[in-house]
Amino acid sequence: MADWMIRHKAGWSPSTWRQYRAALSFAFGSQISALLQQPDLPASGKRGRRTSGQKEKRLPPADLKTLLDHLLERINATNNCHKDDLSPKSLAALLLLCGTIAGLRPCEWPSVILCPSSRQSDLLLKVANAKSTNARSHGVFREIELPDLSPSLRKLVLLLVSTARKTTADGTWDRRVASSGKALYRTTRELWPHRKKHYTLYSPRHQAAANWKMILDKEQIAALMGHASMETATTHYGRRSAGRAQVLPGMATVIGVPSEANLLAVRARQSSTLPVEVSSHEPGFNGPN
Repeated sequence: MADWMIRHKAGWSPSTWRQYRAALSFAFGSQISALLQQPDLPASGKRGRRTSGQKEKRLPPADLKTLLDHLLERINATNNCHKDDLSPKSLAALLLLCGTIAGLRPCEWPSVILCPSSRQSDLLLKVANAKSTNARSHGVFREIELPDLSPSLRKLVLLLVSTARKTTADGTWDRRVASSGKALYRTTRELWPHRKKHYTLYSPRHQAAANWKMILDKEQIAALMGHASMETATTHYGRRSAGRAQVLPGMATVIGVPSEANLLAVRARQSSTLPVEVSSHEPGFNGPN
């Protein structure tokens, strides 16, 4: 087994070699561990960029405008909320713009319920959290209030909600999203052929997180993004330094407002994962990490 590992070492990345070595050392003990720790072993293969490392975790205003200019075909301020025949490029444009505003995952748009809001310029979205079934969300739903939307931007969000709902009903939503993702990839490579990273339909969610980090605290961001942990957005999403005051040139960033219920849910989940202090007369207990 050790000989086989050593023969294949040059074809593996350093991280793959470390994982295999640790597994064999655990299973077979110190003797094989010593063989795999020899200093004269062949070097591991060059580590390539991982698939996730090729995806942009930001979407700055200038690039978003460039993408929209190339993708937009039939979307404009005169669209009503009853059209569901958007082309892949048009759907990609909607997902990019609305995702940067609301921070939703592409798969979450069909679940959106429009709730009454106090002002006509606001939208209140009730969203089914995509990762609620594996305890990675603060609950089944989250609410996102989008304040002070322009009439044209409000129409576009409503158009996406309507399209997602109707195409989910006829069973074509997933296929349409996949096609729009491919259209976005081709457009990105056409516009910036020499860039190492490319934009995806998740890039808007990263940019929304980065924008919110400029103003909101971790608790508010977790509530808006549907996270159980306040650290998830900090670790896995767009950095605060990538945040921008504008979504597009001339269009101010929309700062979402979380519901009080979602904030309470985040606090509850956070407290359940922290070590619990107990007196010397009580059995010790540490919550799960």
